[in-house]
Amino acid sequence: IGDKLVKIFQKMKKVCKWVFVTAVSLCCVALLAFLAALETPPASTIDNLYEIPPPDSVVLVEFTKLKNCSSDIDHYAQIYRDFAYWIKTGSISSAVFDKVLKKGNMHLNGGETLFITYYPLNASLHGYDTRGTTGPWGLDGINRIWDPVAQFLKTASNKSFTAMVSSMDYPRFVTADTPKSSLYTYLWPESYTNSKDMFDRISYFRDRYNSSLPFNQSDYLTYTAGGRSMLQLHGYFQNDNTLFIKNIEAPIFSHCKVENYLDMVLPLWYHVSSSAGTHDPVPWEKKKNVVFWRGATTGGDPVSKKPWRQYHRLRLIEWARKYALVNPDNIFDAGEDGAQIPNPNGLSVDVGIHKIHNADKTTAKVIAKTYGIKKSVNIEKILEFKYLIVVDGHTWPSRLLDYLQTNSVILFNGIFTDYFSWMLEPFVHYVPFKSDYSDLEERLQWLMNHDADAQRISMNARNLLERIHTIEHMQCYTGLAMLEYSNLFVQG
Repeated sequence: IGDKLVKIFQKMKKVCKWVFVTAVSLCCVALLAFLAALETPPASTIDNLYEIPPPDSVVLVEFTKLKNCSSDIDHYAQIYRDFAYWIKTGSISSAVFDKVLKKGNMHLNGGETLFITYYPLNASLHGYDTRGTTGPWGLDGINRIWDPVAQFLKTASNKSFTAMVSSMDYPRFVTADTPKSSLYTYLWPESYTNSKDMFDRISYFRDRYNSSLPFNQSDYLTYTAGGRSMLQLHGYFQNDNTLFIKNIEAPIFSHCKVENYLDMVLPLWYHVSSSAGTHDPVPWEKKKNVVFWRGATTGGDPVSKKPWRQYHRLRLIEWARKYALVNPDNIFDAGEDGAQIPNPNGLSVDVGIHKIHNADKTTAKVIAKTYGIKKSVNIEKILEFKYLIVVDGHTWPSRLLDYLQTNSVILFNGIFTDYFSWMLEPFVHYVPFKSDYSDLEERLQWLMNHDADAQRISMNARNLLERIHTIEHMQCYTGLAMLEYSNLFVQG
């Protein structure tokens, strides 16, 4: 009997030990889950945007539901970066627009800047240019965004306001540093006539774009600059003919911007025109191992006595020229009749200009002789290629939208921000490379060696664009931006 009791006791001991260990494990799991819940913030959505929601936020939530666009406030974060200056100031006064209109040397001619006024009584947007000419607000289908937004604002705000919208490709307004003495106010012009004006008078530009910043993997600008000064690498800061910048403390809506500008980005006509998407019938497996770029010499006017060889697009074709010297059997022109892929089992390269833009005769001859002029290529042919390069032109490149919606993978380098491009992550939605192109060949080799990763990046880009590059999302983005604008706007 004693032996039986001992065995029973030992079995009970094992069972109790198992129960105890299991109970402790479950408690630990529950505790860890509880702690994780404490550390994980709730999803940031439009309906919890405000600590004490105003009435208009409820309407905004309903508007996003109606349009079936994202309610994730992170998808609208650029609005609050753009509005930070005016939120800090406390208001946007209508007096600033009277000041702008009265300045005789503003050069805000018709076609450059539009003034719009919102009238809540009949939910209408009335547009006029700086010459006072009135007309319908319908530039290139932009009314597809604004008409629903006007109706939304009538319910959400019911407040009239005036705003400026740039119809140019360039960002417009950036303020100079405050002069130490009013005696030197004349040194701060209303218009910057050249980049030297900007860098002399704006410390942020000197610190950010004319300094050899230490490499930072998480900072896009220093990553692409590769430890060099962006002033030396990008034509936007080197070419005076493409500077249309005003030293004005005023808000203006634009389709793109560079850091520290007062411009507030909105989806405008370029975005509307590409919202239908790019139909790509060629699946990844059928695409050819070709890296492709074709464009004009925009990004700086190539003229004598200007550093045109440093402009970013001219640097790209210089890279292609040097690559061709080492790899002559890999080069071809897809625009030529009957063009064949020269290296079907390896990498083939077609990078070149098809047009010389705004060059003087002497420089145009040098460019044509040094680099040659290639044929233009239609989109159907381009879609046969796996690797598509996108770089800035004079400003933000609109082809980025078209290419990101294809089944190809994009190699991208640029300094401009629009309403969505700030959401693009390197090696998630595109493949980055340095602005001096020193690592471009390395990136191409990486793509060749990591085909599955390249396909994943392409798929990620398409998925992102399907969510945020729709007319409905543009309406929601514009609606939230205009709601915040109207809340800041005051008469007088």
